[in-house]
Amino acid sequence: MLIVCAGRSRSGSTLMYNLVRLTLIEFFGKNNVYARGVKFYKKKHECKYNIIKLHDSNDKYFEKNADYIFSTHRDESNQRKSIIRFRRIIKNYVVCNEDLNEFIKYDYSRYKKWSSHKNFVKTFEYNLLVNSKEEVIKEISNVFNLNITSKIVDIIIKKINNLEMPSRKIGANPETCLTWHHKTGGIK
Repeated sequence: MLIVCAGRSRSGSTLMYNLVRLTLIEFFGKNNVYARGVKFYKKKHECKYNIIKLHDSNDKYFEKNADYIFSTHRDESNQRKSIIRFRRIIKNYVVCNEDLNEFIKYDYSRYKKWSSHKNFVKTFEYNLLVNSKEEVIKEISNVFNLNITSKIVDIIIKKINNLEMPSRKIGANPETCLTWHHKTGGIK
C-alpha cells in the first residue's frame, strides 16, 4: 500500500506525514511501515505500508500507485509570511511579491493535482494539525479502520513531541523528513 503525504509548502505537511507514519507504526510495527521523504524513498519497497512525503513529483510512479493521499492547507496570508521567513533564513533571499505570487500559484497547482486524484482522502488544516493533534490522529485512524484508544493517541503525541530536528550539519532526517530549518517562526 502506498500512502502519499503531499501537502502545500509551509503548511504542516511534515507534521501530517509524521502523524500518519507514527500512527501506522503504533498499530503495525516499524517492520511493516516504510516511510521516507521523496529524496530518500526507494520505490517498490516491500513493506505493508509505504509512506512518502513530498510536495510535488514529476515522477508518475507516486501518482499512479497512490492508494491514499493526504494533504495540508494553511491560511494563505500565514503561508506567505512563513515562506518569506523561510527564504530569508534558509536561502538568505528576500522574496518579492511577484515571485511569491508565482510560487503560491504554483504551490496551489501542485495541491490541485493531488486533491483531484481518485484516491485523495483529506486535506488537514494547519491550525488543526498544530492545535488538535488528537483529532488528526483519530481521523487518520478512521481512514485505515484502526481501533484507536486514548492511550494510543497519547503515545503518538508523545512521540511527535519528542521528534528532534537534525543539526544544520546533518541537514535532513530521511525517515522523519525533518530538516534543520523546519521551525522558522521564532527567528526574525
